[in-house]
Amino acid sequence: MADSIAEKVKSLVALATDKATSEAEARTAAMQAVNLIASGELAVVPKTELEAATKAVQGAELALRKARTETTKNMLMGGVLGAILAKKVF
Repeated sequence: MADSIAEKVKSLVALATDKATSEAEARTAAMQAVNLIASGELAVVPKTELEAATKAVQGAELALRKARTETTKNMLMGGVLGAILAKKVF
């Protein structure tokens, strides 16, 4: 569902910023986009934070593939989760 909401917000923002759109229609589109974001179904995250989180997850996946025991895997996942919760990854 989040993907469809993201696409809807993207379409609304495009409409709101299109120079061919009337002022009233642009305002309505912008308000609809804001309402969708505010509904809590979609989070707006700076690209740099998203990229950092993606790198962290990729690194964790690589480390998990290299881990030889279940205990090591659990320790790695605990460390990654702790870093994410402490926002030290971002």
